[in-house]
Amino acid sequence: MNLLVIEDKEDTDLRDRHLAFAKAMRCCVRFTSLSYLQLQDAILSVEKGLCQGIVLSRQLVGSVPLTSLRTDEVSSYSGAFDLIRLCDGEALAVNTDALGLHFAISSFTRYGSYRTTLIVGCCYWTKIALYTLSHYFESTKFYVFEPSNVAFQGFIQDTGRLGIDLDIVRIRGKEIEDLNVEFNCVVTGVSPAEQFDDEIEDGSEGNPATEQFSVVLTVFRSSLRGLFLGLYQSPSDTVSNWEAAAGDYSWSVIDQGHMCDIQTQEMWSQLGMDTDKALYRSNTLLMYLTVLWGVNFGPMSTKTQLTCIAVDLLNDWTWLCTVPFSQSYQHACTIDDLLLDSYLPPPPLIGLRPGYIQRHLFVTHTLPDRDTLLNRPYTFVLRGPTYHWQSSVNLGKGIAIVVCHDGFGEFSDILVDARESDAVMVVDLLTGLRRIDRDDLEEIDQHRWLRNDRRFLEGSPSPIRPFTAIPPPNTSCHCLYCGILPTEILTLVLIHCDVRSLASFALTSRNHYRAVKSTIDNRVNRVIGRLALNGVTIPDIKHVLKKTSGIIHGEAALTVLLPGCPIMPKEVRIATPAGTRGEWVKLFGRMANVRSYHHWVQNEYYDAVRIDKVRSVFFLPNRVVVSLRESNSPSALPMLLSERVTTLACGISYGLCFTLYPGDIRDRFIDSAFNDEYPPDWFLTALSKTFNCRNVTEERDLSPVGECALRWRKLSGCHGMGSFPWSTLAGDASPGIPWGADWLWRKGLLCNVPGCDHSDR
Repeated sequence: MNLLVIEDKEDTDLRDRHLAFAKAMRCCVRFTSLSYLQLQDAILSVEKGLCQGIVLSRQLVGSVPLTSLRTDEVSSYSGAFDLIRLCDGEALAVNTDALGLHFAISSFTRYGSYRTTLIVGCCYWTKIALYTLSHYFESTKFYVFEPSNVAFQGFIQDTGRLGIDLDIVRIRGKEIEDLNVEFNCVVTGVSPAEQFDDEIEDGSEGNPATEQFSVVLTVFRSSLRGLFLGLYQSPSDTVSNWEAAAGDYSWSVIDQGHMCDIQTQEMWSQLGMDTDKALYRSNTLLMYLTVLWGVNFGPMSTKTQLTCIAVDLLNDWTWLCTVPFSQSYQHACTIDDLLLDSYLPPPPLIGLRPGYIQRHLFVTHTLPDRDTLLNRPYTFVLRGPTYHWQSSVNLGKGIAIVVCHDGFGEFSDILVDARESDAVMVVDLLTGLRRIDRDDLEEIDQHRWLRNDRRFLEGSPSPIRPFTAIPPPNTSCHCLYCGILPTEILTLVLIHCDVRSLASFALTSRNHYRAVKSTIDNRVNRVIGRLALNGVTIPDIKHVLKKTSGIIHGEAALTVLLPGCPIMPKEVRIATPAGTRGEWVKLFGRMANVRSYHHWVQNEYYDAVRIDKVRSVFFLPNRVVVSLRESNSPSALPMLLSERVTTLACGISYGLCFTLYPGDIRDRFIDSAFNDEYPPDWFLTALSKTFNCRNVTEERDLSPVGECALRWRKLSGCHGMGSFPWSTLAGDASPGIPWGADWLWRKGLLCNVPGCDHSDR
């Protein structure tokens, strides 16, 4: 690849970043240095195909006029560019700073949206920050401190061309203390050389830099911890005065060096290179999610305990033990309902851990030859990993619990009490298991719940039995809705119903159930339709959602569970299991004019569980930002389980939309989860106003104490979850039982319920 570099002096940092990226891409890059006066000749070289592009040195960005060049949206707004490439036979000026700043903010803080921002100084960088915060992070309130009238008026005129509704207020130095505004973001383009406070103690006036620092310092002192964006033409390793002050008052300071890395990747993508090549993984791991919004099916089982075989793996001692079933919810006497924590204790003070399915072996034949069928199957439940890098199967130490099944096929769902004679067989099977290679051991078939699992739920219709006689006519229901109101009126009524009303209405008849399902279809299509453009259709997205077992989650998924037509967020989050990200990259790669970046996630953990490993962000032409996260496990659900806001812990999977906290959705509450790390109050307040909900943290002192946060919740069996089905693609059956999606989680690590015994802890 041949690149022309416009620079005053040799930009070694620019060359080093491009050379490093070229090495990762396994290709060569050659640089030709030119001065600003040779820019027109360089543009002709691009148009003639003599080079792939023109890169502008960081020091010159913003100082080179656009002249008659075609520009992208960011370049047109900011009046600056850092790349020129060929597009439809013409030179196109491209600005990558907005994408770089998006990465810096989103990778540095979990809560980048809804920030009330103070802008100090009107310059190129503050315009880029306003563009990024308003387009990608739902920020609409900006306060601007700029002594120069000319600079401020130019700033307002440029912002007006964006065509979006923003609230921009100009403030003076002494007004900052009287505003009574809680700022959580400060942006400045004032260079470090001008950031000084030498004369603040003297009370001297008239020095713009001194006055600017005084304003910034006032915000740092009076506001809670926020985000400081110090954006300069020449990033330096030296901490500026303002960055030091931000650190003193516990404000977060972004690293501008991270921006440059993503900008380099974006430049190569603009030049036609597949920048995802280094991150792409071809193996596809599938799992299927099943949860249904339902009522309790049948009375709670009368069986309260099960006789199992306990094995000390260190010396193979065995004994019969009784293991209780959970009594805090309606169970179906399955392995997931057993309370095994006294034998297989979880690590202390954790909020997320793998369930039993990820650490048990279902044995049907003698081992290791697997030639002879056993009289009945056995399931070995083993100790799970303490850390993410450890094996999920450990046959060397600890305690194993062995559960006996009644038979094979449909009888394998029935658990029976173990006998003394089973203990001898268990020891022989354990010896055979240890002779099997680890890779082969992980391929042993796991036991799957055969029936559609609707346990532990509240408020759903009973199963609709197929008619064996003459099917009823379409007008079998003669209620007001079905018999009198037109279909269009019924549709409008259901659109504005909340989840409680929809669940109750679906209980009453088959026609009503179908009407509710059709309503959920419309809501889901409204979300998925935001991603369907430029040749990619809604069925295409549903197909990839099915193929990858991905989950659309966050605020976009929340709109499906709320009544009416809530304002769609600008960001759509997608979680996908390990090895399936490439399918989404191919899907969005089919769209024209889509910008993106990809990066490894190095330190995203919750407890000892690594949540995700790769993140891709796509900027669609309709200004929707798609944040795609690839899980570190065969399940995408840990990303939802680690969500710190209960209302946002919801998702759209193939054929299903669901929430982990249906009570909060039903009552329109927004609360924090995992109470070791609260989301900022300003974030919860803005989120509650956006979706017309009540912020529980604001009413904490007035509201009654809630449920136990320490109780373990289970994904297997849909414990505590609520969901609605939506229509799958033609010919597809309803989704099956979760596979690889068995996790246990707590809402928090503190319980304030008086007298609570933390059931199922």
